[in-house]
Amino acid sequence: MPVVFAYGCLMDASVMGRVCPGAEPWAGWAEPARSAGRLAGHRLAFPIGRDGDWGAAVAGVVADGSAAVEGGLWVVTEAGLAELDAYEEVAEGVYERGRCAVALLRTGRGEPRVEAWVYRATAASAGVGEHRPGATYRAALLRGADFFDLSGPYRRQLAAIDVADGGGE
Repeated sequence: MPVVFAYGCLMDASVMGRVCPGAEPWAGWAEPARSAGRLAGHRLAFPIGRDGDWGAAVAGVVADGSAAVEGGLWVVTEAGLAELDAYEEVAEGVYERGRCAVALLRTGRGEPRVEAWVYRATAASAGVGEHRPGATYRAALLRGADFFDLSGPYRRQLAAIDVADGGGE
């Protein structure tokens, strides 16, 4: 079954449950039964300024050789990939889905890697410069970080994200 690396609002189990109801956290080789991972060579950004469901910008990953993005791994069905493609507006060119090697965190075996799908913002969808997410979006990131037990430094980085006015909870 396909594995998806989620780094934005889809880390939040309630959001993923609405978007892709059959998704389950990937147990992999980690304990507890939710695998967190790190995508090296990328940083979390907010390149897509939108007024959709979240009221402000949404996350993307951008290449940055000196950074890494943490996130959660979900197992989905092929139908689930289609649901995620629709949510991420792949056909419209907002995001593209591609394969990546994700290093697993806290396995007790170093950092083994797993191949996973990841959604990246396309150059055509990204606005000029960075945008700010709303507080509700940041809250979803933090719930996901708690759910997947991301590292303390990364959680602090997420908590420090500057939010836009009008995106409050």
